[in-house]
Amino acid sequence: MDTSGKQASTFWGLGLQYAVLGSLLLAVVVVPLYFSPLFQDYNLPKQVLLEVLVVLAAVLWVLRMAVGGEISVIRSPLYATVLVFLGVNLVSLLWAGNRAQGLTVIFQYACWFLIPVVVFHGVRSAAHLRLLAGAMAFTGGVVALIGLLQYNGIYSLYTRDTYPVSTIGNVTFVAEYYDVVFPITLSLVFLFRNIWLRLAALAVCVLVGAHLVVMGSRGGWLGAAVALSIFLGVWLIRRLRIGYRLLYVAVIWIAAVAGWAVLDDVTSAVWVGPGEDVGDLAGDRWARMAGRMEKALNVEDDASLQRVYLWQDTFRMASDRFLIGVGAGNFEYAIPRYASRQALEVKTRLERRQRRELMAFRAHNDYLEIWAETGILGLGAFCFLLYQVGAAIYGLLKRYVQGEGDILIVGLAAAFVATLAHALVSMNFQNPASGLSFWLVVGMAWSLKLNREGAQRLRILTVRQRSTTLRVAAAGVLVLAGTVAVEAQALFGAYHYHLGATWLKQEGYASAQSELERALRYRSPRAFLVYQALGLSLSGQGRWTEAAQAFEESLARHPNNATVHHHLGVALGQVGRHEEAAAHFQEAIALSPASAAFHLKLGQALAESGDRRAAFRAFEQAEALAANRPEVLNDVGFAYMTQQHPEPARRVWQGLVDRWPGGAEYRLNLSVALIKLGEQEAALAQCRQALKRVPKSARAYAVLGAIYESQGDSLQAREAYQKAFAR
Repeated sequence: MDTSGKQASTFWGLGLQYAVLGSLLLAVVVVPLYFSPLFQDYNLPKQVLLEVLVVLAAVLWVLRMAVGGEISVIRSPLYATVLVFLGVNLVSLLWAGNRAQGLTVIFQYACWFLIPVVVFHGVRSAAHLRLLAGAMAFTGGVVALIGLLQYNGIYSLYTRDTYPVSTIGNVTFVAEYYDVVFPITLSLVFLFRNIWLRLAALAVCVLVGAHLVVMGSRGGWLGAAVALSIFLGVWLIRRLRIGYRLLYVAVIWIAAVAGWAVLDDVTSAVWVGPGEDVGDLAGDRWARMAGRMEKALNVEDDASLQRVYLWQDTFRMASDRFLIGVGAGNFEYAIPRYASRQALEVKTRLERRQRRELMAFRAHNDYLEIWAETGILGLGAFCFLLYQVGAAIYGLLKRYVQGEGDILIVGLAAAFVATLAHALVSMNFQNPASGLSFWLVVGMAWSLKLNREGAQRLRILTVRQRSTTLRVAAAGVLVLAGTVAVEAQALFGAYHYHLGATWLKQEGYASAQSELERALRYRSPRAFLVYQALGLSLSGQGRWTEAAQAFEESLARHPNNATVHHHLGVALGQVGRHEEAAAHFQEAIALSPASAAFHLKLGQALAESGDRRAAFRAFEQAEALAANRPEVLNDVGFAYMTQQHPEPARRVWQGLVDRWPGGAEYRLNLSVALIKLGEQEAALAQCRQALKRVPKSARAYAVLGAIYESQGDSLQAREAYQKAFAR
């Protein structure tokens, strides 16, 4: 190759190297900050952006090597562990119920693991590592600033939560993200030599700390405490190892204790809201959190109970499929089959409180979830990978406490340990923002290890001709284009699903159907939810046969969805297929035995199919389960009346009147039952009580007319009916 060719190769190689770094920096900024109201799942666009940018960085990295004349990789023990883990995930899909979802998750894992590989191949200089850390700190500061602006009502961001969650989309997810960002930013406070950069890093630490206080996340405080403990422990050991005596350390400790009052003054000067400062708010949050922690330790509140029961259910799932698991990405599809009655009771209480259906998409313990999905083989491979990274970080820390290296490794170590600790009770490895940050930490730590120890390379391909470089570039473009196409399909599907779900809430069933059918033309994530919503939109239009088909498609993708079994049973009942409807109601009850509504629907289906004895047993079970749900008890009363059994209906409605005496509807229903039982005077008394509460009710006058008619008083009956018609 001539001199001009070498210069061109060097120029392109250098440009591609900076392009790799630029792709990573763009991911660091865009993934945490992007937030849109156009999707039900605010994590989806973040994951799409992450995967596209990671694949872009990987393609640019390979192309840079091709331009340089040789495609090679640094020898690393991580490769074998990662390949074993991905292999176990693939094998687990042989027994998975939803293989499409499993392949999606495996691709996500592959992108996670590509991040450190690209980093320790393409980001090795100290300046570039600091630039990457600085970008993480900058983005974390923006996230915290937006959260504090939300808290003060200065900036409004679309979110389903009432907390100032900023652009991450959930209090827990923000806390997981700060597990990494906070310790890295803290290390930059000591690492930067420029006073302005140091002050900027300190300002970010203050913002993140204030946001953590505002959110009051127990997991976030846990991560911050672990990170600060790592910093303090390493600092003390370093002071001792490089020559300082214990007396000197003691003096420093005394100064630190004395400085607590100064810290209190400083926090009192940091304003976070009208009449609120960080110090006072932290004290208030700590008092609340201490109470919540006490309840959590004693497993008293529903939030703690739900998590403990979910862990127990996940452990049962993992034990049942011990070796290979239920399949990568299939946790959410399998967990309902293992849900305990206690877990379902807590879920029911939370659903009533929040007035929406809750589903267990995650185990709230990353290690348990990996075990449940990929068995002990997958968990073993993943934990061994963490051990390899931890061992490398430990080696770098040993050198640091001996006086070698800079404090960035302490920030990386603190971020690594804080994430591992928080993942015991959360989903750090699943959240795009925290997952990206964590695997960047792994790559940066491995880069420092290679800078210290050197690296051997494994040659894969020697590139001597320009045509070979062009073929490599073409292959890279195809891979990137394929990734973009697949991810765009997911985004379009999710966008139309969001529009359909919005129309469905507004009872615009035809518009909802149109949008949901569009969503299904694309690669809709969690397609079972799209088919479920489509079934509901068709049900709303009275198109029961088509609705039943949509619900069946939903169950084909998620057979353990009790709610869809219930909806399918309703649709089948509407078209006269009562025995099939009863079978689906029984399946719904098997998955969620505490649901009074499911027992009620089962009873109605059994009654329609002719099994009245079993129907009444189902009605009695529904009545027992609906003790605190008047709307369900009211329906139970109607079910008894439909079967010409006014006595149990009278019992149900009398109980409702006794417990909710202001409910005029319950008194009118009781009146109807009393008419059937021949107790006209008692019916008249209840009807008059109802009229006192709703004097303009047409139904009340209609019931009054029926009472007079049953007494043979046609004149007063006609007068009551006329008033009913007038109203």
